[in-house]
Amino acid sequence: MRWPDDLFYISLFVLGYCAGPIALVWGWISFVHRRREGWNRMLIISFVGFLLASISAVLGLAIFLYPWNGAVENDSMMKLFYRWIAYGAALSTLGFLFAIAGVWKSHSLRWQAPVSALGTLAFWLIATTWP
Repeated sequence: MRWPDDLFYISLFVLGYCAGPIALVWGWISFVHRRREGWNRMLIISFVGFLLASISAVLGLAIFLYPWNGAVENDSMMKLFYRWIAYGAALSTLGFLFAIAGVWKSHSLRWQAPVSALGTLAFWLIATTWP
């Protein structure tokens, strides 16, 4: 491997396994503590993106916790595995689009939503492209 490839995978790893989970936890804590904050359109749009990123993260956790028992070599199990990956990547992408649409006004999820969506998307990219 060349060093640009290594740098790309290291960046994905840091984003997917460090920044993404931290942004998810920080975002939920921030959102719960500021739940009395007035709901405006930008907060709702960011919350939808943040919620999609959270669902994608739960799906990623489910893949790790699912008892595969070496059955991934089975064709139907392999199809299920890659279908979950496709759903997770689609949720992350959609969450990122909503999160970016909601950053134009200050609120509790302004930056946590896009970072967590990018983190879960990086996780799914790692799951499908790790060398």
